[in-house]
This record gives sequence, C-alpha cells and structure tokens, in this order.
Amino acid sequence: MIFFDIDDTLLDYKSSQDIAAKAFSEKYATHIPAPDQFVNVWNRVTDHHMARYLSGEISFQEQRRWRIKDSFSLELSDQQADDIFSDYYQIYESSWTLFPDVVDVLDNLAGTQLAVITNGDKENQTYKLERLGVLSHFTEIITPACAGAAKPDPAIFQLAARVVGKRPEECWYIGDNHALDYHGALASGFNSVWLNREARSERCDSQCKDLYGFLEIFSSID
Repeated sequence: MIFFDIDDTLLDYKSSQDIAAKAFSEKYATHIPAPDQFVNVWNRVTDHHMARYLSGEISFQEQRRWRIKDSFSLELSDQQADDIFSDYYQIYESSWTLFPDVVDVLDNLAGTQLAVITNGDKENQTYKLERLGVLSHFTEIITPACAGAAKPDPAIFQLAARVVGKRPEECWYIGDNHALDYHGALASGFNSVWLNREARSERCDSQCKDLYGFLEIFSSID
C-alpha cells in the first residue's frame, strides 16, 4: 500500500504557481504594489493563509480570499476577492504539469494499491488529479477535513491506514516535504521515503531524487 503526496510530488506545484503568479501580476499590475516582486509576495501570503486554514482558523475559501486581499493595494469586498481569485485560478490551472517521472512510475505500480494523503482541500485536490489525468490510479484521497488533523499529525496517517484496512507498517508514504511528509509518516509507523528533488541537505535515512528512485526502494523491499 503506497500513499502519495500531491503538490511538488506529483504536480510541479512550485513552478505552476510561480508561472501563474507572474502572469497574474502582469494582468493586474496597476492594482498590485511592486508587481515585479509579486511572485515572492504571493508565495509568502499563500504559506501564511494556508497555515491559518490548516489550523482551523479560516475555511479553504477564506484562505483564497485573504491571499488576494493581502496582495492587492485596493480595498476589496469578499465577492470581489473571490472573483479575482477565480481569475488567478484559471491562469494557475492552465500551468499545471506533472513531473516527467509521474505517469511512468504510476503505470509501473499498476496492481499495487495507491492512495493520497494531502493537506489540501479534498474537492480541489480530486479535481487536480482528474485534470492531470491520474485520478484513476488512486483509491482514496485523505485530507485534514477527513481526519480532523493535518500532516505531520499522526492522526491523518493513522486514519489513512484504517481507511484502506492496513496496519501502519504495511503502508508506504512518499512526499517532498521533509517535516510534514517524511517525519510525519515516519512517526506514524509508515515506511517513509523523502522525495528530495532539489537535493536539499536535511538529514534523512531514506530518500530519493525522483520517483524512479522511490520505485527502486519499494521494489527492493516489497
């Protein structure tokens, strides 16, 4: 049983978001302070308000709304912010792309039960996988709304194992975030592998530079 993260594991999320933020800032340049710095601003406000969403402080829709309000120099109503975010999302969605190893590795894992553990919104992440053409590979999508907790809390990993009828030690997890993914899964008793695409230097006993590397690790032990 293998669970995958989505963003920056399957989807090249950072590249997609940066491309979209740049195009979005060009479209709304007259309403954004320092449009040439917007990519960095957008990444910062996204991290801030996603953390508020994951803590339960605000809803998923509200985190989207606040990202717009905190990025624009205008006083915006909720509806105006929602409308502008919808415009951003269309640009963002058009830039979605899988990492080049994803489809081949998922095809190689045909016959192995696959699922997802993500800190995103279930409807949004399900749509993302469907739009990218890989939803059919996964039997379950486990989110904080399902578990009442977000990665790295063991509760979300433990729920995922129960949902698929497996013991934690029978489950594998692969994700790009060293703290949320690797350590969260490891602390929950999963076989955890860190997907270290950017060759970062954090200490880790089980890591790979791409999904082909994960496939080698899994196949050598399975």
